[in-house]
Amino acid sequence: LTVTARWPPKTYTVTWIDGESETTNAVTYGSDISEPSLSKEGYTGKWLPAVPEKMPAKNVTFNALWTPGTHTVTFENNTGSGIMNPVKVSYDEKYILPASTFTAPDSYTFNGWNISGTVYQAGANITIKGDVTAKAEWKAVAAENVTVHFNTDGGYPIPESVEIPKDNAV
Repeated sequence: LTVTARWPPKTYTVTWIDGESETTNAVTYGSDISEPSLSKEGYTGKWLPAVPEKMPAKNVTFNALWTPGTHTVTFENNTGSGIMNPVKVSYDEKYILPASTFTAPDSYTFNGWNISGTVYQAGANITIKGDVTAKAEWKAVAAENVTVHFNTDGGYPIPESVEIPKDNAV
């Protein structure tokens, strides 16, 4: 008669912490470890430390490391001229819109950045959730007028004064 001692495999805990929740599982020593998938809008994630294939003979904890995705802010001159280089910005980051370095069309001045139908002034903070196109908005400059008074040196009729654009010839 042969007597063989058998001990059941020991069970340890695996803890998964993803920053929003914590999950603990009991896993038998030497068994496969199944890591939960990581999903968070705008981020890629990985478990740290690296998850081994088999359960070690100890309790283990894995933490999610989240890396924000990178997005591009692109600037369009919208009938102005010149080029502004695109900017790379991380997901969920606050970005300060710059002043325009585009040359405005004749008789126009920069009036802000149009992003998805909303106009923001230079210096405004926007939160990046994806790629962004900032389109220059232009505002017509009111023509500066001058008043011309006529001197007929005593002659008649005396014309009325008139206002004309400053740069026009008389």
